[in-house]
Amino acid sequence: MATFSGGYDNDFADQPPKSLECSICLLTLRNPMVISCCGNHYCEACIGRITNNRKPCPLCNSPDFTTFLHKGVAREVNALRVYCLKKAQGCDWQGELGQVDRHLNPAANSRGCGFVLVECKYRCGEKFERRAIASHEADNCAKRPIEMQMAFLARRLEMLATENRDIKTKMTVLDAEVSTLKSENTSLKQQIEARPLPPVPPFYFTMDNYQQCKEESRTITSPPFYSHPKGYKMRLDIYTNGFMSALNTHVTLFIFILRGEFDGILQWPFTGRVTIDMYNIKLKQWTQTRVVDFKDTPVERKCDRLTSGSCGYNITQDQVAECVIKDGTHHTHACFRIIEHRK
Repeated sequence: MATFSGGYDNDFADQPPKSLECSICLLTLRNPMVISCCGNHYCEACIGRITNNRKPCPLCNSPDFTTFLHKGVAREVNALRVYCLKKAQGCDWQGELGQVDRHLNPAANSRGCGFVLVECKYRCGEKFERRAIASHEADNCAKRPIEMQMAFLARRLEMLATENRDIKTKMTVLDAEVSTLKSENTSLKQQIEARPLPPVPPFYFTMDNYQQCKEESRTITSPPFYSHPKGYKMRLDIYTNGFMSALNTHVTLFIFILRGEFDGILQWPFTGRVTIDMYNIKLKQWTQTRVVDFKDTPVERKCDRLTSGSCGYNITQDQVAECVIKDGTHHTHACFRIIEHRK
């Protein structure tokens, strides 16, 4: 690439030697001229400005000198390896400096630089990078021969037909997958419907062998039950000899919230109320009614979807004794009824 100084400032693959540098513009020699007075080399344009202005030699100050082209040095310069001037645009060509003009020539064949703008051969007035001109001339140019336009339409129709076949094949596969999913969904629904429903309040639970459990300080656990269909999963725990401050004086009852299969559709934390009755054998009625209100439960004990929440209360052992049934085998039982009131 020429500059106002006359030398080459191309992007060289290797740094050119100092001997090929113009002493005036300090660039690589373009059309190197040797001077008769001191034998130094200059670009033709650089030394031409000196002689045109009748100035002495820039190095030895001789007023009289002649210049001539040094073909041997010119061959050295032309053999230097450089990158394409369109390297920044993406061209990866590398070759001799003397081949740059040929590489960039718009009229060159397809081996030339693909980033040089060339005119459409059908004279439509458009210019494209050489790498894109063939596609324009074959498929898009409005002035291309009618035969080429017909060939393009035929290729496009064939492409669309192939795409249509592919889409139909994919649709067939998708239809089969949808059919399989529907069948699996129907099967799952049938399994769910056939599965026995979990118990819901009113839930009755009988504590067997109460006296023995009390003597052994055992904890009795009820089977899990649900607050309502598709509701919260719960469990009643009975500490027969009391819990913590109520130890040895009371019976402690806890309602636990457990992980359930419907948790994903429920509101959390659970803030409902659970009513627990005991059956009084003497009065022949449900007594000792207690309401366990989760709304008033401390935050750290509330149930979210990841931890179990619990809430409970204490009743005296004398109150429990009124609700104990003794049979002929000296076994003792206590019966509980649980009624859940949702929020």
